[in-house]
Amino acid sequence: MARFGYSLLVAGFGALLVWVLASSAGSIGGRIFANPFMVATGRYSYALYLIHVPVVSTVFRLFREPHSPLAYEAQFLLFGALAFALSWGSAFASWHVLEKHILALKKYFSYN
Repeated sequence: MARFGYSLLVAGFGALLVWVLASSAGSIGGRIFANPFMVATGRYSYALYLIHVPVVSTVFRLFREPHSPLAYEAQFLLFGALAFALSWGSAFASWHVLEKHILALKKYFSYN
């Protein structure tokens, strides 16, 4: 992974970005990435970037119990769903409580 994997990930996601940007609104790429959930996720992406690691680390501590009655796969899916929901919800709250109000102040500053 360290030798080739990260480079392949960058190339793959770069190709995905080019494909989506070149897609028309009615194409599958345009429909997938223009749906309201994806647009909202893009709006909240900065907070998601900042918040996801502490949230995942905290949720992981809840799932470290070795004698859980759930199968490993079920624990993994539940962990992923819970971590995603908490991260996304925290990013949503951050946007509405803090970020959009700060961004509204930019009209008072010049960028010359």
